[in-house]
Amino acid sequence: MTTTTMSDQDSIIVRKIAESAGKFSLEVTDVAASIETVSHRLSEQNDSLRALDEAARDMAGSNGQILEATAAARAAGSAARGQIDDSRARLDQALQSIGFLIDLADSIVNVAAGLEKALEKVDEATSRISAISRQTNLLALNAKIEATRAGDMGAGFAVVAQEVKTLSSQTGTATTDISDTIGNLAARLKDLSAHAESGRRRADDARQAADSIRQTYEVVESSVLSMEAQSNGIAEFAKDVSDRCDGVVTRISTLVDGVRSCDRNLKEASHRIDAVLQVSEDVIGLSGQFSTATVDTPMINLVRSEAQSIGAALEQHIARGAISRDGLFSDDYRPIAASNPQQFTSPSLPILEAVGHPIVAAIAATDPRIVSAGIFDRNGYLPATTKESSQPQGPDPKWNDAHCRNKRKYSNRVAVRACASDAPFLLQCYLREMNGSKQLLKDVSAPIQVDGRKWGVLRIIYKSESQAT
Repeated sequence: MTTTTMSDQDSIIVRKIAESAGKFSLEVTDVAASIETVSHRLSEQNDSLRALDEAARDMAGSNGQILEATAAARAAGSAARGQIDDSRARLDQALQSIGFLIDLADSIVNVAAGLEKALEKVDEATSRISAISRQTNLLALNAKIEATRAGDMGAGFAVVAQEVKTLSSQTGTATTDISDTIGNLAARLKDLSAHAESGRRRADDARQAADSIRQTYEVVESSVLSMEAQSNGIAEFAKDVSDRCDGVVTRISTLVDGVRSCDRNLKEASHRIDAVLQVSEDVIGLSGQFSTATVDTPMINLVRSEAQSIGAALEQHIARGAISRDGLFSDDYRPIAASNPQQFTSPSLPILEAVGHPIVAAIAATDPRIVSAGIFDRNGYLPATTKESSQPQGPDPKWNDAHCRNKRKYSNRVAVRACASDAPFLLQCYLREMNGSKQLLKDVSAPIQVDGRKWGVLRIIYKSESQAT
């Protein structure tokens, strides 16, 4: 690396520039993290608002269906009311007809009872006539006997007696016929009376049933009228709810648009902050190219020296045949079952752990400001880091996230830039979140070259001077 000689005054200025750039980078990183947090929360709120907007639209649609159903219910209620009015008229006619039948049955029963009494009187008179006829027949017989005894003197009387006998016989025959006829009429009148009485009872039952139907009808009519009134009330409330839903949907849509606009603006601000941060980090990098030592020079020298040592160690393993060049550069990452967060294994993992762990442990012990160190391949895969961050995973994902950081892939901004950089070194500011707390740190990285080809990077994460004190 070519260095430039400068005066003491210039050296002081360069150190101050480096220090100021470092502080500025830390502040910008903090601001960028805050913007990212706000943007993330805003995105979550945007998702919630979209869901709320969809729910409000669904609610408005459902309310529209309620309005349609209410309108249909009102139409059905009106139709039912018309049918009830028509049924009420028919029911009144039926009740009137049933009443007429009951009156007619009562009249038939009364007439039959009167006829039965009249027939009884006729039968009594017929019985008396029959008795008189028998007595007359007996008197005629006696008169005929006496006329016979009188001889010629009683001849005329005998003729009269014979006529009386004949009349008595005819009267007996007539009374017998009348009696038989009266008996038949009486039997038929009894059947008529029985049928009339049965008809009257049935008509009375029909009247009671009709009265029950009337009562049921009145309940149904009251229910229909109440339903119609409630349908009208529901329709009014549904219309009011529909209007309010439309207002809510409009407001939520406006709010969603506003949140989307804010989210876009925040993302744009985040991109600009990243650009500013990159400029400040470039300033730090440029200051490191001067011969003047800055607060970050020891870490820059350390990461570059150890990256070369790691590259040399890997080349030796290739030379001894412990691993092939293709195996070292392999992208065959295989998920480790039941790991959470997800960990991976690779063909080069055993060699990388054997080389990386001792060097990383030695790096972490060189300076109290160092928080962590690790070797990453060009794809962001971390095979070896400090012992504290390489613990076996347990059942708690949060604990694993803090203590089992090895064998995982990283795609955050700092890791991506470090793994992609071809510069001799890259100094970045890094916001690290561990166990719910955030810490502003510096991240310096240098490429690991193996046989003239970049395999990955060595990263050292450390506190700034102000944090160390």
